[in-house]
Amino acid sequence: MAVLVIVGALMAYFGIWVPNRPANMSHLRVEVSESSKFTGAQMDDAVTLLRRQKRSYTGCAINRIYYDERWSNGRLDEERRAVKDDPGSGSSFASAIDRYGMGRVAIFRTDFTCGKNSADTGLGAGATTGWEDLLAWAPDDAKAERGWVWIDGGMG
Repeated sequence: MAVLVIVGALMAYFGIWVPNRPANMSHLRVEVSESSKFTGAQMDDAVTLLRRQKRSYTGCAINRIYYDERWSNGRLDEERRAVKDDPGSGSSFASAIDRYGMGRVAIFRTDFTCGKNSADTGLGAGATTGWEDLLAWAPDDAKAERGWVWIDGGMG
């Protein structure tokens, strides 16, 4: 009987808990550059929001969340120019800039590593670097969490 209980517990652990456990953030590094657009508290709130969202990356380890304002502004400028050069090719980035203004939009990046059990999340196994999350500072927006609205995410 004890053997059956142990076997059942192991099956539940490896069959249910391991594939569905929240992302591992035990070794997470957070790197945020100085910002002329946002306060330190706003940046902390953005990271808190991203940490909560990234918990859903089951079977993955979140290694780094980072923000470089110079890089973010350059990337946003690229998107804005691309839409200006090709109207109608709108992106979520350009739409966010139009809606919230360049001074209230930021792109954070994340590096993470997923195991083979992460397939159900839609994320491939292995290392991913530079995953982009587009956020807008809009504390009055009904969708805002900690003052931020998550707009879109993915590889640039």
